[in-house]
Amino acid sequence: MKRPGILLLCAVLAVTVLLWIFAKVDGGAVGIVRSLAQLSALLAATLAVLNYVLAARARTIERLFGGLDKMYMVHRLVGGGAFLFMLYHPIFLAVNVLPNWSLALRYFIPGGNLAYTLGIIALALFIVLIVLTIFVRLPYHFWKRTHILMGIPLVFVGFHTFIVPSDASSFWPLTAWMALLFAAAGMAVVYKRFLYTRFGPRFSYTIRGVVQLGAVTEIQLVPHGAPLSFLPGQFVFVSFLSARLSPEKHPFTISSSPSSPELRLSVKNLGDWTSGLAALSLGTDAVVYGPYGVFGERAFRGTQDQVWIAGGIGITPFLGIAAARANAPETRGVAHLFYCTKTKEEAVYLRELEDIAARTKTFRVTSHVSDEKGFITAERVLAIAGVPADGLRALPVFLCGPKPMTDGLIEQLEALGVGGKNIIREDFSFFS
Repeated sequence: MKRPGILLLCAVLAVTVLLWIFAKVDGGAVGIVRSLAQLSALLAATLAVLNYVLAARARTIERLFGGLDKMYMVHRLVGGGAFLFMLYHPIFLAVNVLPNWSLALRYFIPGGNLAYTLGIIALALFIVLIVLTIFVRLPYHFWKRTHILMGIPLVFVGFHTFIVPSDASSFWPLTAWMALLFAAAGMAVVYKRFLYTRFGPRFSYTIRGVVQLGAVTEIQLVPHGAPLSFLPGQFVFVSFLSARLSPEKHPFTISSSPSSPELRLSVKNLGDWTSGLAALSLGTDAVVYGPYGVFGERAFRGTQDQVWIAGGIGITPFLGIAAARANAPETRGVAHLFYCTKTKEEAVYLRELEDIAARTKTFRVTSHVSDEKGFITAERVLAIAGVPADGLRALPVFLCGPKPMTDGLIEQLEALGVGGKNIIREDFSFFS
């Protein structure tokens, strides 16, 4: 996936490596193992600070990666890379001094050397936080709290980078570059932790209606003052100001059209927090942050025929896009939506979608119930949509739903000849 954001990350890493090379030319060569230790430390620090910038939820940066979901996937990969290089650093240092085991152990056991101790503490904290993030399925509010603590290792990494005798502390161009990166990361942490809730893209809303549709809770919100301006298919982070729910911000796709006077959120009951939404009282205030995401832009504005595939609650972005397309005066290609659910009862928005299809010639909807017909396949989708073989390569296909479903369909679509760049997925697995 060629995104400006990926190129920017590579450019930042390249500058770090080039400055390190210039430092070696200026200060003299060292052994290969020690060089690997130094380079791994610089790459770990660079990736770590980049990860904090990515976590700031800045909408300008989001668009460089093609959406917040894509940016958060990169965020996870960058964090893993930072951890690996951080782990390689003391290993290479220890190997460099072997067979002197007492000297090698000082890179892993805190002691009298402050610089090494700070590095060891930073590594230990990263290990704990990454294990909790990647390998332990925490409830969302616990997951959020672990990320609040992510600013602590950054402090230790920063002090270690500039205190320990190294190229980063002795070669001034590299020192200035690393200081700039740490400053950017520090500003990102301060913004996300202390300023985002006050100065971020926030809007005040009040609950006008709460509707239970099977396992889906529909929240209808009206604005205080200026409403949120958004594109169909975007999502927001919402905090409900109610004693019945914890106040952390949760991400929800907007299922209403931008032309609707209300902001509608459709939430599947997946746990204690989401199940508690049904108990919210009318008149409860909410703070809405956003909007985020670019999933719906091409689907809404595209003039060629399209295929949309939604699995379960993955229908939410398509609800707003379908309604907005029906109200748009421009000439459109035909969008054929496949609404996939396990049972008929789970297709709670089928009637709404059929009503939209009835009043526009550019939208069709097909219900697929897996209990009756088995899992949906790409071959079946393309056959029902009437896609000719010579049109597969350029056919835009939009998917939103459970990751196993979308992963399987993407593999099938590519095997049938649908161009990879034309397969657009909204992926919220980064919240799991």
